[in-house]
Amino acid sequence: MILNKYIEKKEYNFLSLMDSYEGNYTKLLKVIPVSLFTEKNQGKSFIARSSKSTIKLILSFDFISDHTSILSFSYDYGMNDKLIIFSKLKIYFDSQQVELLNNKEFYNLYIKEFFSRCKYRSLEMSKVRANFYLSLWLDFCSKNNYSFK
Repeated sequence: MILNKYIEKKEYNFLSLMDSYEGNYTKLLKVIPVSLFTEKNQGKSFIARSSKSTIKLILSFDFISDHTSILSFSYDYGMNDKLIIFSKLKIYFDSQQVELLNNKEFYNLYIKEFFSRCKYRSLEMSKVRANFYLSLWLDFCSKNNYSFK
């Protein structure tokens, strides 16, 4: 993975951030087919079930245009239809990039522990780390057969 070389060498810069955005775009399209990114799906939700888990992953299209899209992933833990938003992403179709938008749940689950051990706390570095963990999560979705195809 391209991003790993930056993480291992602690090279947190704009290039590494753009690499992570591009890598996550490719991974996201393994989970969500391009055909779902149409304006008619704005405001709609789709459910993916894993063959390895009973927990449903829900995809909601918050905004869709020709150039960008904002979507949310939620998990349904069977708590009276109360969804827990896991991550919110912005997709840039022209540059083929995915950005993890500020999301409290994603931060609490993955990033907070890392920051407690990290001496570098710049905004750029935090975005690199957040998108690195997004990359791992997208890999998890693929490996566990979460797909909206």
